[in-house]
Amino acid sequence: MNEALMDQRVVADYHLTRMTPNEFLEAVFDGCGDQDLIGIGSVRPGKKKPKPFLHYLTPLAVEDRGAMFFEVVEASNPAPTFLCYNTFAPASCAITKTGKKVVWKGPGTEVYFAATKTQVKELNAIIIDLDVGREPGTTKKAGATLKDEEALTIALERCRSDRLPVPTLIVFSGRGLQLVYLLRDEIADEMNDAGEWFTRAIESRRRAVPRTTQHEEVWKQIADDIVKKRLADLAPDKKASKTTCNWFRVPGSANEKSGREVTAWRIGDGVRYYSLDELSAELLRTAVEEDHRLLFTDAQDAYGNAHSKKRLDDDVERPRRAATAQQVAHPSLVRVIELEKINRHRGGMGRGYRHNFIYHYRSAVYRSRFPAHGHLEAKKAAWERVAKIAATFAQPTDDPFTDEQLAAACMANPWQPASNATIADDLDVTPEEVELLDLKSIVPKHVAEERVLNYRNAQRQKRIEREERDLMVKVLLRAGRSYTTIERLTGVKRSTIRNINDRYRETDEFLVSDSPLKDQEEHLVAQVEEHFGISTRRSLVGSVPA
Repeated sequence: MNEALMDQRVVADYHLTRMTPNEFLEAVFDGCGDQDLIGIGSVRPGKKKPKPFLHYLTPLAVEDRGAMFFEVVEASNPAPTFLCYNTFAPASCAITKTGKKVVWKGPGTEVYFAATKTQVKELNAIIIDLDVGREPGTTKKAGATLKDEEALTIALERCRSDRLPVPTLIVFSGRGLQLVYLLRDEIADEMNDAGEWFTRAIESRRRAVPRTTQHEEVWKQIADDIVKKRLADLAPDKKASKTTCNWFRVPGSANEKSGREVTAWRIGDGVRYYSLDELSAELLRTAVEEDHRLLFTDAQDAYGNAHSKKRLDDDVERPRRAATAQQVAHPSLVRVIELEKINRHRGGMGRGYRHNFIYHYRSAVYRSRFPAHGHLEAKKAAWERVAKIAATFAQPTDDPFTDEQLAAACMANPWQPASNATIADDLDVTPEEVELLDLKSIVPKHVAEERVLNYRNAQRQKRIEREERDLMVKVLLRAGRSYTTIERLTGVKRSTIRNINDRYRETDEFLVSDSPLKDQEEHLVAQVEEHFGISTRRSLVGSVPA
């Protein structure tokens, strides 16, 4: 590798500067936890698979990347080497899990680690993988036969015309092309003296984005938006682009399929890091009219247009539970609605509950608005809703809820939400309120546990009833009764009888091994035989005439 190599080029009026492999590595993993792991993989035969395939090679601690990373890559030649841009938790490897360091001892000493999405620790980048550079006739993907240079020109032209956020890096993978958006954690918001929210200036080094359920959801939605709406005609690899633990070729190595070197290029004078908020806002800003339904349906629509199936009246003023798709996509919206129900029922929060209510309410409003509107609009909407609902609170002269207290309650990190049980405990939600207001999410822990238990018991009872029905039908089938006769005797539909016959014909057993009725099988069979005055044959019939 020629570390001194520094090429420059201009594409669609954007200045690209070639990065050395070390510069690339520093740009991607700068600010990550020292003990977090960089996943390195390679294409080689496995213990059980003689044909080479892509799988783990070794993990490497972030703090050791400068000394060991390219030593591992060089030692793995001529096998192609890959890395994951997102880091893994130390617990993903048996060695680092115990606090020890992984020491690379050369080829043949591969170290296993769980390179799975559940073990991802930090989200460092969104990588849009474009499968261009393919030979004509080998694929039906739109744009797959374009050369990588042609695809890059098209993509950057869309950046120039405000149709796509500008990537941080461009990686030529030897045949295809990757647009890389490097990420940083959002800097905490602050409120100025005028009561307005603003984002602190970035003065310190980049911080990696911790993988949380909320961050991962937004990460995937951003990738999905770019792949489906902005670059759908450039042969994007949807699976690779939307998987947090996917493998990509290492810059400086060679692509064995084309023989070309993998190179990384920086756009502009420096390395730009996006927060998830900024990237979401950029997608909204660069969207055309038909793209404005980004990520999720507008949260406000759930109030006015989507009627709950359990809604018994048309009182549009009363907050209610979200229904259908919005409820599934927006648990935060459900929380907002239920908090408003509780506040309305109590006639405004009283002393002892005002701070906790605003703390949870502002966080939920922000999260419910963010997917459709981005960071700035979500902050503004959250502050407006908070100010409106705070006006309903009790304000005793000896203990008023001041603007300073309101601002302090709004400092919650919206991406670290409390559990529903915690909110119920903070607000002392009672079982009576749960029943009266029909609360589904914000319920005390013991009520939630009771609901789970009741649900499991109900499911078990349904299974018992279903298996008793199936056993009765099987006994009659074994006795040689026709579908028509069984339908007349039991009331079970012919289509259901046919399904039962097909399902159990191969096993030749009345009940499966894990059935809750397995211990009573002989007794139940005898009961059915006695009831219908029959005796069963040795096996099920193959087909029963009507």
